[in-house]
Amino acid sequence: MNYVTHRPRLDREFSLRTQHVLGSDSLYSTFSSVDGTVDRLGYYAYFNHRQSDGFRQANSDYNLNTGSAKLVLDAKTDSRWVFSFDGYSEEHGEPGGLTLTPGANAVQYQLDRDASSRLSDRFELDRYFASLGWEKDFSEDSLLKVTGWVLSTSQPPPDGRWIWNSCDGQCQRHRESGVLYPRRGGAPAARLGVG
Repeated sequence: MNYVTHRPRLDREFSLRTQHVLGSDSLYSTFSSVDGTVDRLGYYAYFNHRQSDGFRQANSDYNLNTGSAKLVLDAKTDSRWVFSFDGYSEEHGEPGGLTLTPGANAVQYQLDRDASSRLSDRFELDRYFASLGWEKDFSEDSLLKVTGWVLSTSQPPPDGRWIWNSCDGQCQRHRESGVLYPRRGGAPAARLGVG
């Protein structure tokens, strides 16, 4: 993934932006950022939080926190060092699918489109990413970037889904196999790369 964030403002030392949204199903969403450049150092940071009870009767709630910080040394010159750190954490319910076909244990869309068919399946993910790079502008249309990065993320089972049994929230159960895993998947996976 090549995710590009804003560069720090060069025209002032400090800038603040914040946005807050309230909505149905107990939605609360906020995004706040600061940025600027002081002498040789530019900075940009943001925090985003979203939460809701969800639109289904049960287990469709979610809670998401994400943030980023970027420092740019010599932001106003044609070559610069860039350090970035990003964090992401989410937890949400998996309310299950609805069906149009009647059957045993079927939760039918026509009868109640807000119904939940899975009352205790949960998904949780934590991801952290840091990078250090050097950039050189050769012209308005030419840029060279050399970047090293490291990624740490919770390690899911092979199909990519973590589920925990709602009995006490201290264990995780893989949906199909029924195998219990330590909460949050035990030790995180770490990757180091250069790009």
